[in-house]
Amino acid sequence: MCVCVFLWTRVRLKDGRLTADELNSLIAHAHRRIEQLERRLEKQRTSERTHVEGVLGQQRQEHELLTEERLKQEREKMQDELGVIRQQRVCLR
Repeated sequence: MCVCVFLWTRVRLKDGRLTADELNSLIAHAHRRIEQLERRLEKQRTSERTHVEGVLGQQRQEHELLTEERLKQEREKMQDELGVIRQQRVCLR
């Protein structure tokens, strides 16, 4: 529809000026197009926001799992070291 109005306007301008009604119609069309583009942009932003939040949530979960795994490994390492120290104390007695 936008292209048709544009082409029609170019043809009319060759013949002379636009009438007030034609100009108002063209302005109304431009406003509708702007509103349409604004709605599409908002939809895109919402979609992007949802996508980013999902990805961040997934990364957060992965980070928590890695942190828990590292803590578990450190805890096991410390328990092993404590076991060695206890063994040494028993041998020294």
